[in-house]
Amino acid sequence: MRDCIREALVGATDEDQGRGPITLSPRQLEVLRWMARGKTGWEVAIIMNCSEATVNYHLKQVFRKLHVTKRVQAVSRAMALGVLQ
Repeated sequence: MRDCIREALVGATDEDQGRGPITLSPRQLEVLRWMARGKTGWEVAIIMNCSEATVNYHLKQVFRKLHVTKRVQAVSRAMALGVLQ
């Protein structure tokens, strides 16, 4: 986990220069906030009253926008960029 956080923080300062602001939809932010609190995709689906596939779809969009491949990286990068408080 330490390495994922380090990669996300280093990438946030080096890679995102010149890419412009990262904007996430309200649903993407909500999924990311629940993930930051340690909820699984299934738990988030129950909380958000949607299917787990919908949660995974939003999470994949977050990964794409943040240029990451893992949940821990997504949360770390979003925090480093100020997208997630």
